[in-house]
Amino acid sequence: MKKRAGQRSGRRILRSLTVFAASAALCAALFLIVNPRESGDGLQALFLSGFSTQAGLRKTLLFWPLLLLSALSFGTAWKAGFVNLGLPGQFIVGAALALAGALLFALPWWVCLLAAAVTGAAWSLLSGILKTRFRVSEVLSGVMLNFLALYLAQWLWEDALSGRGEGGASSAMPGLLISEGVSVPAGLFLALGLCAAAWAAERFSVFGYEVKAGGSNPEAAARAGMPVQRNATITLALTGAFAGLAGGMCVLSGLTETTLAVVSGRMGFTGMAVSLLCFGHPLGMIPAAFLAAGLWTGGEALPSAFPGEAADLLAALTLLGASVLHGKRK
Repeated sequence: MKKRAGQRSGRRILRSLTVFAASAALCAALFLIVNPRESGDGLQALFLSGFSTQAGLRKTLLFWPLLLLSALSFGTAWKAGFVNLGLPGQFIVGAALALAGALLFALPWWVCLLAAAVTGAAWSLLSGILKTRFRVSEVLSGVMLNFLALYLAQWLWEDALSGRGEGGASSAMPGLLISEGVSVPAGLFLALGLCAAAWAAERFSVFGYEVKAGGSNPEAAARAGMPVQRNATITLALTGAFAGLAGGMCVLSGLTETTLAVVSGRMGFTGMAVSLLCFGHPLGMIPAAFLAAGLWTGGEALPSAFPGEAADLLAALTLLGASVLHGKRK
């Protein structure tokens, strides 16, 4: 049994590496077509600058926990039978509540993160209520709630919080300095701990087994006496909490150079790619999210001859390939 499980894991890793390698090769081919002379510098910036330079590594370490929590959010929902396309909206409302707590009330960073997680969980449960009570697909409701969250957050920032409060500095998330100019944010340790807890719950707990069984075949799980509805509600709350926590970490760690709409969209869809590429394995998401964070940082360091969305293109190609991988497996 263990030998068979090891062989299955090995095949999955090989398939995931193949999908990523094919996506990277397509991206490299596009670089060669766009600008053959500077393609070498562009590819070096995309694939290496996020890990080899001090500024790049610093930003990669900030992006890492956000992508990790986004991937964990999508993967948890996927195993329960849900497609969490509302992840960007949950990210946004978590960021908005964390920012409100920091600016208006000067709350400690951990209280702001807790508020972000609770808000993300409540926002995710809206999709669950619409699905169970009114039979609205979670895909449709999730996409519509993304726009609602975005416009509410824009109103909160532009009007309600404009020029109010000076507590942002006291609520900033601390970090562990590992070298000059490079520190590990406290959120990374929290994200790693949540991944380890999710893996342990999935592998060793009754709840984890029931969630997977209910996601694979809810009717059979219900006939076996499993509380499918209750488990689905808890899982939806957890997925929203992970995404909201990522949004809170984003604003408390100072990642405000780009608009929240862009950040949340990138985090959401890149997190989906990371999750699918790892077949939803919480521990496998750790190195995959680190790689994705470095590539995203590298995309921001590209020469002007290449579009800054190259990292997003790579993530899209990987997401498409990972989706094909899952469809073929089923």
